[in-house]
Order: sequence, then C-alpha cells, then structure tokens
Amino acid sequence: MTALRNVLSVAASSDRGPSGLARLDALLVDPSTTGHVHVLVSAASTSALSRHAERRVRMAARIVHAVDVAATSEPYRELGARFGITTSDVGEFSQAIAARARGAVLLVTHRARTSWGAAVRLELERLAHEPRNALLLVTLDSSSTSQFGAGSVRLLAGDAAEGDRRIVIDPSSPDDARAFWDALVAADPFFAERGGSSSPFALERLERAVRHLRDDAAIEPEAELRERVDRLGCAARGLVGALLAAREPLQRTELAALGVEPSAIEAAVRAELVRVDGNGRMWLDGVGELSRDLFRVAEPHAERAVQDGLSQLKLDRELELRLAGLLAARPGRDPWAALRAAEIFADSAEFDRAEACAFDALARTSDASARADLWARYSACLSRGSAALAMGSGEPGSADTERHAERWVRAAQRALELGDAERAEALARSALALSAEPRSALALSAEPRSALALSAEPRSALALSAEPRSAL
Repeated sequence: MTALRNVLSVAASSDRGPSGLARLDALLVDPSTTGHVHVLVSAASTSALSRHAERRVRMAARIVHAVDVAATSEPYRELGARFGITTSDVGEFSQAIAARARGAVLLVTHRARTSWGAAVRLELERLAHEPRNALLLVTLDSSSTSQFGAGSVRLLAGDAAEGDRRIVIDPSSPDDARAFWDALVAADPFFAERGGSSSPFALERLERAVRHLRDDAAIEPEAELRERVDRLGCAARGLVGALLAAREPLQRTELAALGVEPSAIEAAVRAELVRVDGNGRMWLDGVGELSRDLFRVAEPHAERAVQDGLSQLKLDRELELRLAGLLAARPGRDPWAALRAAEIFADSAEFDRAEACAFDALARTSDASARADLWARYSACLSRGSAALAMGSGEPGSADTERHAERWVRAAQRALELGDAERAEALARSALALSAEPRSALALSAEPRSALALSAEPRSALALSAEPRSAL
C-alpha cells in the first residue's frame, strides 16, 4: 500500500526542485539536447525506466531507437542489427550508427559490461556531440549498481558550462513516482483511448487498474511470466522457451524451424509478451532479468537447473541443439550468434561442435575488444567442462581429461593465430591445470617478456619462448 500511496499522491512539495525523474524527462523531451546521458539503475527497475524513457521521447515526437532486450549479451550489437550493421570494427560500426540514426534518441540498456560495448559507447559519445549527428545517447546501466537511487547522469553536449550533472531517481519518492505515473497515463492506450485520462470511462478503468494492482503487487516476476504464458496455452511455451534459450532475438523462420506455430507468435504479440522490430526479429518483452542466465549449471557435472521454477519453459535437448545449429548458420556470419551456439553445444557436452562454432565466431571478428568478449565466453564454456570433469570421472591422465586439455591447447593455438597473446597464455595455463602427460602438457618459460609460440616437439602443445623467430 505504501507504493500505491506514493504513486497516487497529489501532495505538492514547493520547497524542492524538480525530482530526479522529472529532470531526466526534461532532457529526453528537449529536441536541442544531444550528447550522452548515462543513468545508473538497479536491475529490477531497468525495464520500467526504459519503457518510461521511451514513452517520454515518443510523446515529444522525437525518433527513438530503444534496445531493452534482457537476454542479449551485447546491446550495441543488437542496436546495429536494427539498422542492418554487421561489422565488428568499433569505428566503422559507430559511424554507421551515427549516420543512420541522425537526429534520433538512442536508448540502450546495459545489463553487463563488455569490452566492445564500452568502446562503442565511448565512440558514440564523441559522435553524438558532433552537430552534424545531433544524437542523444541515453544509457541505462544496471551492470555496476544495485541501488536504483544512485543515478549518475552526464550531459556531453550543449553549453560546456552545463558540466557534469547528478540525478537521483528514487522509486519511493512521491515526486518520481508521480512523474512515472503521469507519463504512463498520458501515453498508454489503456488510459488514453476513449477521450483521454480525464474522461469518466478512463477514470473507471483507472479505478479497476488500482484494484488489480493491489491484488497483483505480491506476485513474483517469474510467477507472472508463467501466468502470461499459461493464458496463451501450450503453443506459447515453445516460443518462450526458444527465446529464453537463444538469448537472442529470433526470426519467424527460425522459430518455425523449432516447431513454433504462427498462431502462437501472433497471440504472444497481441498479449505484449513478444516484441517485433521492423525486420521481423522477435524477443521477449517485459521479463526483466528472468531471461538472462535463465539456464545455468547449478553444480559441476550436474544437469542444468532452471532458475525461478520456470522448468516447463525449457527446451528439450534435441530442440536446443537444433537452435544452436540455426544460430551458427545465420546469414551474415554473425559472430555473437555463433558464440551463443557454442555455449549451447558446450552445455550439452557437444564440445567438438562448440569448438567449431567458437573458432568460427572468433575468425569473423576483426576487432580485438570484441574478440576479448567472445574469448571470455568461450573460456567460460571450457571452464565449466573442466569443473564437470573434476566432479565426475575425469581423473588426471584419463582419456576424457586429456581430450579436454587438448581443447584448451587448441584454443591457445587459435588465440596465437589471431594475435591475442595474453589470452593464449591464460588458455595455456588452464590446459596445464588439467594435463598430466608430457605429450599434452604445456611448457611455460620463466622469461617475463616471452611470447607464446608453438613447440617443435611432435604432438606437443604450446611453449613460452623468448626467441622472436619462434613466435607466431
């Protein structure tokens, strides 16, 4: 009830300045505002704030491109996909975004830090400041804070005297809650149709909505998602399961290949469970953090557990492997989709197929920061395999352990070929932790400035060598 009283409060506070959300709104609706606004928010409030910002921008008749796909590993890459941009080169990618989104608001939600994403954001900050681009980049960042109110906003354009700004957005504040509520009532068709929010019809709907709020306030997000899916029937479970497992927007053709009926897609779109962009790519809407890392390894060498009791939405193994094949075979040679395929294969103990997908993804990626992100994800796949061996039958020197050590070795070799020497050394050390036989072990030199190179020994792995002539 406290939250409802805050939302519906009409008490004025004339002795204070504008609330945090009101100050943010002022930046969003002012067409002369360009540059970069960075807001730190809690994960629980990110989707709600993203929707609010999108409503405010649209109400001001500004063009907005919003990326709030909870499952995606790289939101800027998702933004590029909306414009058909496939390059991983930070400069080329950012220039293409700035050219195609000129004069618009870019609203990007960050849920995890990535090297490539940080580089793109910095370049877009610079480009947004240029008058010819007239961009406003708004980043909602839940990757480095758990406190919704600790919001930091920086304006990088306009009068230099503006300097740095700090905006606090507090959901327990009546002022911030009222700003959120006012935008919702003004923009949402539920309230806006049939004469607007001041009509008797809309007021009656508002009264009914408040009663439902009281009833539904205690429902956990995962229970709400289950109820929404159940209302759509069994056919929707395959659709939701596919989108959760993919952690990527999927095309209709990909969903059809997974057995999802067109009628289930249309019903999910009507129920606002799924959103569709102009290119027909679909993703789950309004599920917050539920779709991020939904399927995880609970214990080494154990079957994957499903968070929050959503086990009925999990794809069976055959469909997961089919999904991985679809992601790996995407037109345009998408490295992030191929790496996601590698993760699915690895989690199903299909390590050879995982390796092929990961190496293919890395070979497609020309940018070193993007490769660093992909290497980190593939290394995590190999680490889960090592942990499973440690908890299972993978004794030192066993065939399974040696095979897995060789996967680390091959990864280190591929890193060398791509020029990622530091990553190669880290991968080599992980192989050493598993290998018990000289034929599959890695020799590490004590030379502090040495470079990784191939050993001359037959079937041997990698050695650290200080000799320039032996370095790759």
